[in-house]
Amino acid sequence: MDREQTTFGLSRAKIARLMRIGVEKDQAEHVCPVPEDTGELLHDQLAQPLALDRDSNRGVPTSSKMPRQLTVPEPTSTIGNVLRNRTTTVSVLERLKELGRRLFSEGRTAPQRDVGLTIYYGAIASAMVFHNVRITRLSYQELQQPFAALADKTWMPPKFQAIFREACRVCESPQGRRSGASGG
Repeated sequence: MDREQTTFGLSRAKIARLMRIGVEKDQAEHVCPVPEDTGELLHDQLAQPLALDRDSNRGVPTSSKMPRQLTVPEPTSTIGNVLRNRTTTVSVLERLKELGRRLFSEGRTAPQRDVGLTIYYGAIASAMVFHNVRITRLSYQELQQPFAALADKTWMPPKFQAIFREACRVCESPQGRRSGASGG
């Protein structure tokens, strides 16, 4: 009788099984996580929908904590499409630049931070290429190296490589070579 009370009526076999489950769980927690693939993470992030703010045509990620009444459910587009669209407004690109900065700073792994940097620099490159506006305080010379590095990444989608390469050409142009040139 005392034996059943201390084991809550469980047989030795059931107790051994429960102990194995506990050990297996502890071992599983100590296993290194599967390495993340930057290309897959980037693809997933670029496929996230971006709703447009009704009043200002400013992009708001649909997963943001903004009140729902401020966003219009339609039209929605993906972050990737907005970055590649030459009709995207500069204010939306500035918003995406901030999203990229936040993703970079909150990234726990190198691939997560790379995705944040891609969106950050992608917004800057899109503004330069499509609107001839610099939405950063970084100089053209400071922008050229990250644009070139991102354009050469094997995981970078070809359409984004083209934008980054074009942004490199803008940085190399006479406007970009003037050290005192300022942007928006």
